[in-house]
Amino acid sequence: LKVTSLELDNIEQATVFKQEKEALMSAAVDELNERSELIGRIIDNIGIKMPQNKKRNAKHSGGPFIQYPDRDTDELLFKADKYLNTIQYLPLGKPVGGSISSRFGKRKDPLNNKSAFHTGIDFRGNKGEGIYATAGGVVKKAFRNGGYGNYVLIDHGNGYTSSFSHMQKYLVHKGDSVERGQLIGLVGNTGRSTGSHLHYEIALNNQPINPSKFLKAASLARVSISSPKKKKLLQ
Repeated sequence: LKVTSLELDNIEQATVFKQEKEALMSAAVDELNERSELIGRIIDNIGIKMPQNKKRNAKHSGGPFIQYPDRDTDELLFKADKYLNTIQYLPLGKPVGGSISSRFGKRKDPLNNKSAFHTGIDFRGNKGEGIYATAGGVVKKAFRNGGYGNYVLIDHGNGYTSSFSHMQKYLVHKGDSVERGQLIGLVGNTGRSTGSHLHYEIALNNQPINPSKFLKAASLARVSISSPKKKKLLQ
């Protein structure tokens, strides 16, 4: 009777554990699906193309065909993985807290008042305010760069780079690995500049692109995520 009682207890305990496991899995799948949809909206908002999967060489292989059982969770995990691999190198959000003083595109040069093309966005800022990386990557340049003043260039992979100019001081060096949100320098007025500010650029394959969509995409993420727990998912 004691053995039977113990066996029944074990069965009941196993049933409870199974139910708890299924509940946790269901919650995890729901959370993953929500994250994937959010990242998908961000990518669509920016207007970038998802990287295509490389075709594997089918030569010198074979064997009997056994169909793999398709499961919704497998497809969801695959999609989430692809989205995360895409978004991890995208420089999202503002590098400083100040407002925009000059946008990307055609403008009057602030020093000579001639027509010019502005390859980035200028943010107002006081000397000494923090400048933060907008995505993880590797510092490719950190030096005094002529008219750009104290300058940092970060390579995010897949052709994306971000650069930061007119710094009072840079706090990273060539070869350093940085994370999104890491302090990399201080706002300044070095180089060809009319006052303390940050000149911020994003480039794809060495061609400057408008950072505005990347700023808006970060705003979309903040609006779409309500709870503090979910906010951590994009940090």
